[in-house]
Amino acid sequence: MSSAADHGACPRPSLDNGNHEALGSFLLMLRARGYRDMALLTALERAPRDAFVPLPYVGFAYQDMAIPLACGQEATPPLAVIETVNALQLNPSHHVLEIGTGSGWQTALIAGLCQAIVSVERFRTLAEEADQKLQRLGFTGAVVAHGDGQGGMPAGAPFDRIIINAAVDEISPLLLAQLAPGGQIIAPIDGENGQRLTRFRLQGDGVQASDLGPCRCGPLMSGAAVHL
Repeated sequence: MSSAADHGACPRPSLDNGNHEALGSFLLMLRARGYRDMALLTALERAPRDAFVPLPYVGFAYQDMAIPLACGQEATPPLAVIETVNALQLNPSHHVLEIGTGSGWQTALIAGLCQAIVSVERFRTLAEEADQKLQRLGFTGAVVAHGDGQGGMPAGAPFDRIIINAAVDEISPLLLAQLAPGGQIIAPIDGENGQRLTRFRLQGDGVQASDLGPCRCGPLMSGAAVHL
């Protein structure tokens, strides 16, 4: 696992002028919306979204829209990703478990803000593509595993933060058992009032839940895809 200093040495991918300008405009828009955390803004520069979307959609990388991925999946719109990453309240010492890698862009953002992240993806194609991109960009503190994320990653526990990128009815005791004291889980929860992004904080012998607002995610699926 690499240190936060290692992440600071990540090479920046070369962008064409159009994408460089789009990234600049995107960062200015975030500042206008109140995002002033320099660590987050720096992470966005080191992990440009256009490096993680399929080539035909590179020109749409900084529009607030979902983008099709392999295996019938979608890359979450960037503002929703940034809001979720911001909600994790990361610091450079944290170890993070991510369930659902997708394009790997959120993984890269988190990797730039913590000590190490393990991301579990049920689709082999997505896991391999994301891992290749992360390693090519120098995110040596990020590991992508192909597997069933419902059981978490007991071998890597405890985690300071766990993020679930798909909707669940409740948080599994298996995941709570992998959380460090004082740690947090961020997950979309399906309930009577629709889907809500929720923070679960482990405090003493109990878990405190807080509502972070509405969200929209597909359901967390069990098992790992064998052929995709």
